[in-house]
Amino acid sequence: MVQCSDCLRFLLASQIEELRGELNKLRYEHSFLQQEYQHERTQHQQVTDEMKLRYESEVSLFVLFPSKLSQTCLFGNLLLEQENHVIECRVRLST
Repeated sequence: MVQCSDCLRFLLASQIEELRGELNKLRYEHSFLQQEYQHERTQHQQVTDEMKLRYESEVSLFVLFPSKLSQTCLFGNLLLEQENHVIECRVRLST
């Protein structure tokens, strides 16, 4: 009977070690995924903030200069009139 209890203890101990190893692996993976998520979240927030600032600056330009509304390409900050003029000049020079 002593031998069976020793075998049982050995089996339980090996199973406990195996489960402990799996638990540690899962903890590591969870920590890694948490860090990756936080990094992606921070990057997303930065991109969103940059887009918001860009949008707000362009809207403020439209408020200050409402006549430029039809001439300005939103998010491009290029005056279409100037771009068209440059293209027309190139066409004239090439012909």
